[in-house]
Amino acid sequence: GTNVHAVLEQAPVAVPAIASRKHQLLVLSARTKEALTTVSSRLADHIGKGTSQSLADIAWTLQAGRTEFPVRRFVIAGDGEEATAALSRSFTPRRHEGGARQVAFLFSGQGSQYAGMGQDLYAGEPVYRAAIDQCNGILKYMDLDLCKVLFEGSDEDLAKTSIAQPALFATEYAMAKLWQSWGVEPAAMMGHSIGEYVAAHLAGVMTLEEALLLVAERGRLMHAMPAGAMATVQLEGDQVRSRLPDGVEIAAINAPELTAIS
Repeated sequence: GTNVHAVLEQAPVAVPAIASRKHQLLVLSARTKEALTTVSSRLADHIGKGTSQSLADIAWTLQAGRTEFPVRRFVIAGDGEEATAALSRSFTPRRHEGGARQVAFLFSGQGSQYAGMGQDLYAGEPVYRAAIDQCNGILKYMDLDLCKVLFEGSDEDLAKTSIAQPALFATEYAMAKLWQSWGVEPAAMMGHSIGEYVAAHLAGVMTLEEALLLVAERGRLMHAMPAGAMATVQLEGDQVRSRLPDGVEIAAINAPELTAIS
C-alpha cells in the first residue's frame, strides 16, 4: 500500500507558443467582483515581472484551463505591457450565471464596404483566407480577382456595384465561417440587401456557388442600369408617397419612419 515515485528524467523545457495573432484575448472570472479584482491584480503582477511565458500561452490557459465563474471580464492586448496596463485599470464586471447564450449573425448591405476590408484576417486567419479563396475561385468566370480588388483596390473600385456586391458577400461569408470555426453558431440570422443572400446560403436555402453567382449577376445588371440617385427620408411611407413628384418612387420602407426614395 506504499506509493513509490521515481523521477526518470528532467521535464522538458516548455517552448513558448508563437503568437498567431497580433492581439490576444485574456478572459478572467471569479465568484465576486472583489475576487476578480484580486485575480486581475495577480495576473498583472505575473505578466509585469517579464515572465518567459508568451501572451498567447497565457491567453490559452485562461480560456481552456480555468473554471468559469459568474463574474467576468476580459482584456485585449498585443504584448505584456499592454496586458499589464489593461488588467490594472478599474472595470465594471459582467455577470453570467451559465448556460449557452444565443447569438444572431447580422449581415450588412451595400455601402458598408471599404478598400482593404478583411486584409488582416486574410493574412492571419487560415479559415477566413480559405473562404475568400473559395469565393475567388467561383468568381473567375467574371474575370474578377477578388483579392486584388479587396486588398489592392481603392474605395472607388469598390463603389462599383458590380464589384461591391460580390466583394461584400465574400467578406461576410468568410467572417461567418471564421466565427463558426470558433464554435459560435447562430440561433438566428438577418441580412440587409446583399446580406440576405449570405444568410440564405448559411441557412441552407442555396449553395455557395448559387448564391455568389446570383449576387454577381445581380451586381452586374444593376451596374449596367442608367445612373440614378437615392435618398433616405425620416417619414412613414404614406407620408412620403403623397409628396413624391413624377419619376420618383419609394425604393424601400426600412423602418416605420425610415423610407428610401429613388
